[in-house]
Amino acid sequence: MASDEDRLRAKVANLNASLDELEIQLEPLFTKSLPETLVALETIQQAKLQVVLPYVLYDLVFVYLKTRGIDPRTHPVIGELDRVRQYFDKIKSAEDSEEKSKDPS
Repeated sequence: MASDEDRLRAKVANLNASLDELEIQLEPLFTKSLPETLVALETIQQAKLQVVLPYVLYDLVFVYLKTRGIDPRTHPVIGELDRVRQYFDKIKSAEDSEEKSKDPS
């Protein structure tokens, strides 16, 4: 049976691996400025990028609070995450409307 220390070490290692993977995923965004990146995208992709960036940031704040022993569910970051999620819903709704308007049936 794993000790509490072993479980904690495994969680920290998992978090570290996840952050490394996030860094790899975000690397292409660091090669150009945000306006340069956005201009090359379609409108819906621009919207998605401009929503995902603050979501990632607020999610990292959430993780940071947890590492500091602060309950993030009682922190204002939850309201910001919820607000950004609403934008994801709006984008999804816009995509669904676009698909319906293209559907010839």
